[in-house]
Amino acid sequence: MSTIWQDLKKGYAYGNTTIKLLYINVILYFSIQLFIVPLFLMGIKIEYFQQLLSQYFYVPSSFSSFIFKPWTIFSYMFLHANGWHLLFNMLVLYGFGRITNDLIQDKKILPLYLFSGISGALLFILFYQIFPAFQGSGIVPLVGASASVMGILVAAATLSPKYQISVILIGPVSLQYIVFFFILLDIISVPFSNPGGHIAHLGGALWGWSYIRMLRNGINVSAPFEKIWESIRSGKKKTKKIYPSQMQVYHRSTANTTSSQTNQTDKKTKTNRLDLILDKINRSGMSSLTEEERNFLEKKSKDVQ
Repeated sequence: MSTIWQDLKKGYAYGNTTIKLLYINVILYFSIQLFIVPLFLMGIKIEYFQQLLSQYFYVPSSFSSFIFKPWTIFSYMFLHANGWHLLFNMLVLYGFGRITNDLIQDKKILPLYLFSGISGALLFILFYQIFPAFQGSGIVPLVGASASVMGILVAAATLSPKYQISVILIGPVSLQYIVFFFILLDIISVPFSNPGGHIAHLGGALWGWSYIRMLRNGINVSAPFEKIWESIRSGKKKTKKIYPSQMQVYHRSTANTTSSQTNQTDKKTKTNRLDLILDKINRSGMSSLTEEERNFLEKKSKDVQ
């Protein structure tokens, strides 16, 4: 059990922001489910606990109710109604979050996730206030990371619309068409089932597209948040974390560096090893490296500081 715990801690510590978000969502879900078990054994109605959870941590569709529980706009995007809800969101987050992580700086993933979730929740509340179809439906709760995940998915498609995804029984499909299908599906599903959830998805998608468009125009609305978050992270880290993009920059910068004849063989060996590790990162991600490989990368990073 201690080995499993150590592996989980190491996976979280060395994982990028996408991996960390996945860990947080999964751990929160199973922690809540484990908490329910003793309640059930003691004869306490699970429905009562779930009602409290919904009342204080899900986003309410009523604006007058929301203003007294503003924290729900953050808490709802890390909670899930059931295991299938969690599984689908985490599969999409892991698959498309890795693509987005390769295309923009890692520090921009968390604000993208958070602001997409906020955008989805606000659109959800707005629709329930202004459209007659939702009047008289009572207070409807919104929960799940779907809006946040949708924002990351759309951001990936906006950054690289022609990125090829292999789809079962179909073959390679451009990412832009996959996103178009998801958005169209959300729009046509509003009248039939879970309208609040589909509306929130559209709000998250809107932010994902807008965020990347603004970045391309030199506008980084999340810059203040990034500075605060980076200062918090730098205070916690004892050693500098190295990202694949930084490794590639280092590799290119050293490729043209000449060395003395006496050190040429040693440097060539280290460069070859660095190439192999970089290839491994590109294929499987930073989390696939061994501890010894990470130490090697850390040492090489310090050499060029």
